[in-house]
Amino acid sequence: MKRIRLCLWLLVGCVFVFFLGKAAWQVKEYIQLDAKTWTSSCFLEVEEKNPSSYAMIATYHFVVEGKEFTSKGEFAKPYFLNRLAATKAVERLHGQSWEVFYRESCPQVSSLQRNFPFLACIHAFLVGAIGVYFFFLKKILASWRV
Repeated sequence: MKRIRLCLWLLVGCVFVFFLGKAAWQVKEYIQLDAKTWTSSCFLEVEEKNPSSYAMIATYHFVVEGKEFTSKGEFAKPYFLNRLAATKAVERLHGQSWEVFYRESCPQVSSLQRNFPFLACIHAFLVGAIGVYFFFLKKILASWRV
C-alpha cells in the first residue's frame, strides 16, 4: 500500500512540476513583453497546419528608437477549418496596422498577440489541488472510521 501511495505521489508530483513549469514559463513570456508600438508594415499569409487546420502567419516590421526590426509569428487564434476561410480573413485584415508587444530590453523578442496563459495556470492549479487531495485523503478516510 505504501508503494502504491509513493508511486501515486511521484506521478502527481511530476505532473504538477511539469504543468507548473509550463505555466511559469508562459507567464514569464507574457510579463517580458512589457512595451508596445505599432507595425510599420505587415504581411499576412496562410499556413496549413494539418488538412483541417489553417493558421495566419504574419511577417511584420516595427521601429523602436529609430531602429527597424522584422519579426515573423503565428497567430494563436483563430485557426480556420479550410483555406478559403483563412484567405478571406487575410484579405479582410490586409493593410491594417497592428499593435506589437516587445521586450523593452531586447526588441527582437516580439509578438502581435499578448494573451495571458489562463489555461496553463488553471491546469497547474488543478493538478496541485489533486495532489493536496491525495495528501489529505488518508487523514479524511481515517476520520470516517468509527
